[in-house]
Amino acid sequence: MSNSDKKSYLSDVEIKEFWEWCGFTFKHEEIVDASACKVFITTAYFNDIETQIPDLDLNNLFKYAVPKLRDNYQYELVGWNEGQHKAIINKLQKGWAETYTTAIDKDPDLALFWAIWEVLKKDGS
Repeated sequence: MSNSDKKSYLSDVEIKEFWEWCGFTFKHEEIVDASACKVFITTAYFNDIETQIPDLDLNNLFKYAVPKLRDNYQYELVGWNEGQHKAIINKLQKGWAETYTTAIDKDPDLALFWAIWEVLKKDGS
């Protein structure tokens, strides 16, 4: 599945909120182009450096999102029934782990994304 197909499942608000949680910031500008039309531009920054919003793939999820889970969680991404992938996030509790959330999708990127999204929504880590 292409990155644009993955994003079609997600709203712009979800994408923006997710990447903000990962540490990205956004600057919104209004400019006037050569034909005198107003154009709205959004620029993404990470660590105060202008950048593009990353593709939603396992590399970027592990680079930006998984570290945000900090030491309070552990995760698993496993193959599941009939070509599905299951992401499991466990919350660590005084020496033991309790399943906190799970997500299943045919695409491993989306399974992990939705599991992390649930953590974000449940406790705003």
